[in-house]
Amino acid sequence: MPVLVLVTIALWIGALDKLYQLALAPDDRPLRAVAGCLACLAVVPVLNFAPVVAFLDGFGGGVARLLVNLMTMYASYWMLAFFQYSMRVSRRFQTVVFVGVLGLVVGVWLAAPVAIRLQPAALSSGDDWHSTVFVVAAVGYMAYALGLALRWAVRYARVARRVELRRGLRAIAVGLAFLIAGCVCKCFVALLQALAAVVWEAGNLAYVGFVLVGSVLLVVGVMYPAVTGMLAAVPVWRWHRRAYRDMEPLWRALHEAFPDLALRSETLPWWRDPIRIRRTHRDYYRRAVEIRDGLVQLGPYYPANAGGDAPVREADQSGEADHAHAVRAALAAKASGAPAGAPHPAPVAGGDDLDSDVRWLVRLSLSLA
Repeated sequence: MPVLVLVTIALWIGALDKLYQLALAPDDRPLRAVAGCLACLAVVPVLNFAPVVAFLDGFGGGVARLLVNLMTMYASYWMLAFFQYSMRVSRRFQTVVFVGVLGLVVGVWLAAPVAIRLQPAALSSGDDWHSTVFVVAAVGYMAYALGLALRWAVRYARVARRVELRRGLRAIAVGLAFLIAGCVCKCFVALLQALAAVVWEAGNLAYVGFVLVGSVLLVVGVMYPAVTGMLAAVPVWRWHRRAYRDMEPLWRALHEAFPDLALRSETLPWWRDPIRIRRTHRDYYRRAVEIRDGLVQLGPYYPANAGGDAPVREADQSGEADHAHAVRAALAAKASGAPAGAPHPAPVAGGDDLDSDVRWLVRLSLSLA
């Protein structure tokens, strides 16, 4: 189904994104829980591929189906853990509950006949009590854990100040509601078949639909704040990249005058910054600081009337020619070996924040070039 393919792709994108973030911040426990949840959900479709099923069932009939159910249980556990980590509450009781239910599910599966192990949650296996206990325990735990997570998601969505985070939490809450509805349907189908010998196929189809829609909304909710933040950061990244290039003439002239101007930089492996976003921001700030350091070191060579005492508003470009002339004269004096005189203030313009100061440095660099 095209929808399943899209869901699988979305799950893998979300899981890889969170795993990459976790590699950058391995001590972030809420991020670890989100990454674990998405990774478990992303593995589930892979476990349903025929070659993977054949390989896993080589270790024992039905191992692939068991792992599918265990991964969904783990995903529910990690989703609840995310909110518990965020609230800094003890997770001991929930861990004991999860381990107990996990042991029950595996034990019932091991005790079931071979035919039930192959399809423990299928309607064809619903007449066997092993299948009923397996479904009620596994899916019932999912409904329990997701219900607690839904309560926290609704509470967070009400108090979140960031619009992106609030919208993401709302999508997560709706997705959790769909998943819980699906779990309730599946448990009801299993109990109805076991107690009344009634096979409710429509309920089973509703379970599949609820899980599909809930998984999509869950991924959308988790990824929404990150994606919107990345889109909002694109103009900033483009400005930092352009400003970095435009400041090069001024930076190069100062670096030739003062070779020890360059600051030490941390060399990161390529996988820590695969598309050079963080490196662009780091190089932008580093170049601005190095230029400012160079302008200060030129202090003994500035002309006496360099005009560096009075800041100039960013919109006022009347003094830029004078500043460029002062920097050019100081560089020439330093290059000619002229004796250093009394230090004069470095040219100052722009605003009080770094970005407005960099905009002036860009104009000064272009004027100097």
